[in-house]
Amino acid sequence: MTASEAASGAAAQGDSPRPLASTPPRTSCCSPSAALAPSPETAVKRLIATIDSMQQQQAHAEARRLGAEQTASAAAAEAHSLQVLLHAELRQLEEMDDRQQAAHAALDAGLLQQAQRSEQLRQVQARVAALRAESAASNGNGSPEEEHEHERQLQQKHALAAELQHRLRLAGVEESTIAQLCSDAAAHSAVAGGQAAAAQQQQQQPDGGVAGLRKAPWLGGGGLLSSFRRRTTAT
Repeated sequence: MTASEAASGAAAQGDSPRPLASTPPRTSCCSPSAALAPSPETAVKRLIATIDSMQQQQAHAEARRLGAEQTASAAAAEAHSLQVLLHAELRQLEEMDDRQQAAHAALDAGLLQQAQRSEQLRQVQARVAALRAESAASNGNGSPEEEHEHERQLQQKHALAAELQHRLRLAGVEESTIAQLCSDAAAHSAVAGGQAAAAQQQQQQPDGGVAGLRKAPWLGGGGLLSSFRRRTTAT
């Protein structure tokens, strides 16, 4: 080795850094918490999983909300249908109540009319009985033949009066009009009977009583029919 080569080698060694024998090896300066922290990829994955879970929960909540709305809509429709049925039932009940009240009113009117007819019939029967009693009292001293003839005439007059009243009812004459006609006929018959009795006392004939009774109009004779004709002519 030449001197120049040695000098150049020494200069090269002086220029290069010398290794430090006492320098320790490098170690990691991270803290324990930094060592346990997740990596960015793990954090992103966890965030994505959290977002997916929240989306699923939101979807479930939306499904429950839609189900609740459908249930509420069905309940409202059912309530409306029940309300319609209730109103229909109430209308039917009102109509039934109106019909029942009308039936009760008609029944009351029929009962009242029947009671009036019964009262009129009772009055007519009472008048007939009174006329029979008066006739029997006025002819009490007659002979049995005269009494039998008088009873037969009374029966004929009663039958004729009943038939005439029946025809008047069939003709549509009201019971009150028939009762008034019977009353007028009874009064007319009573007056005629009194006149016949007076004529019997004046004439003193054996058959005067029977003749007077035959001429006296009564319910079955001209009294009722004449009264009815007078009323119809006047109207």
